[in-house]
Amino acid sequence: CDEFLFYENLEGVEVPAARQPKERDAAETRPASPSGSVADLAKLVTTTLSGLKRSSDGVVLGSQLKRTLLRKDPTFTEADYGFRAFGELLAHLEGAGVVELSEGPAHGDPEVDFPSEGQGEDAAFGLLTTVVGDLSKKNGPPVLAGLKNQMRKIQADFSEKQWGYRGFLQFAKAAAAKGLIDLDWDDKAGDYRVRLTG
Repeated sequence: CDEFLFYENLEGVEVPAARQPKERDAAETRPASPSGSVADLAKLVTTTLSGLKRSSDGVVLGSQLKRTLLRKDPTFTEADYGFRAFGELLAHLEGAGVVELSEGPAHGDPEVDFPSEGQGEDAAFGLLTTVVGDLSKKNGPPVLAGLKNQMRKIQADFSEKQWGYRGFLQFAKAAAAKGLIDLDWDDKAGDYRVRLTG
């Protein structure tokens, strides 16, 4: 079973009077207007997609993404965000530039990726290398501490967590694994020095 449907949410089901208070409580926790939660939905989808891309061969199908969302939160349903089907939700996120869809192996199960224009994780790595390059020209290779704040001076809403990283060090190590930067421990500074590769 990869999808949970709650009895109270089924169409045509009348909840007995004794259960109505519980139904009201559940309704109060749902967003008042679906559009008000689309930002939270986009963050949830991008974080989940990023984690799936790192743990698989890079190809993520819509059905796989939904199963993972349900594992993270068994109460997840696209209806809470105003969508009739998960495919409709994905199409909306594609239109907003959050994800990019391409034809998958089965009809109705597209491949889901970050936009190829570089608005995804690659853009975040690009911001990192830009900041490291600028700081290196001024005072030599910067230390890792404070680097995130420097990135936020350029992009105020930057957060490595939207790509599924638990912390900034993990994000920096991923950039190093991609060959974008080098991390060298500096005993004197008590921190990593960050250098651009090449």
